Amino acid sequence: MLVNKPYGITSFKVISNLRKILNIKKMGHTGTLDPIATGVLPVFFGNATKAISFLQNTDKEYLATLKFGVKTNTKDLTGKILVEEKTNVKKDELAKILKSFIGEVEQTPPMFSAVKFNGVALYKLARKGETVKRKKRIVKIHSLELIEFNEKEQTAKFKVLCSSGTYVRSLIEDVAKKLGTVAVMTSLKRTMACGFFLKECFSLKELESLKEKNELNLAFKPVEDIFLNLKRVNISLKEKEKLLNGEKIKIEEKIKENELVRVYKEEFLGIASFKEGFLCVNKIFNRV
Repeated sequence: MLVNKPYGITSFKVISNLRKILNIKKMGHTGTLDPIATGVLPVFFGNATKAISFLQNTDKEYLATLKFGVKTNTKDLTGKILVEEKTNVKKDELAKILKSFIGEVEQTPPMFSAVKFNGVALYKLARKGETVKRKKRIVKIHSLELIEFNEKEQTAKFKVLCSSGTYVRSLIEDVAKKLGTVAVMTSLKRTMACGFFLKECFSLKELESLKEKNELNLAFKPVEDIFLNLKRVNISLKEKEKLLNGEKIKIEEKIKENELVRVYKEEFLGIASFKEGFLCVNKIFNRV
């Protein structure tokens, strides 16, 4: 199910609300969004939760807004203001700086983040006023486009397509630093995750309405939709029985070594990989 996460609550709270609406206990999500963020949150149920492990490194797309001249301890508007200064950023120079961030960039995870340090989430340490040394990471910015700029208000809106693990708050801070100033993220909307877009998502209110109409089935997607970019392999009933028992099967199809494929016996069964001429099961989603 694709949920349009609302402003002001955690991704975990979305799951909590869904449990009440759907009366389903086993569920999980991929791609945590901060309370300030909204947008695409893929949620998985039952056996479909097995798919989450395949989606940890998928690209994301965001629309973000910022304001120059303000710095907070959280890098967004929810934090304590540390710096306020007058700025005079120009549209052309901002557009030029944004282009310089396309490609691989190095980021340090913010203290106010879910990254763990010795088993403890950084934001929990940050709330106690603690700061620890964080390991830098390499992320990739595929595209970065300036959508709007208000020179008088010193505010901007941009769209970014980036690799998993990218912190847009940190990106904004780094852009401002390169311009010789500071900035804060004022809003963040995830418009794409795992290949799914905002227009496909349902709000919590819409889901409640569907429940009242007994039409919740309209909001569910088959788990195989996540893997439509993978090659399809059809197998026989005998091969299906072997695969469900964890046995590898010999196939003649031309598949690259270690390539992941979708496996079908009329209906979608699961994901397998090709190794030395054999198909080896990775995850089974449907045993029927």
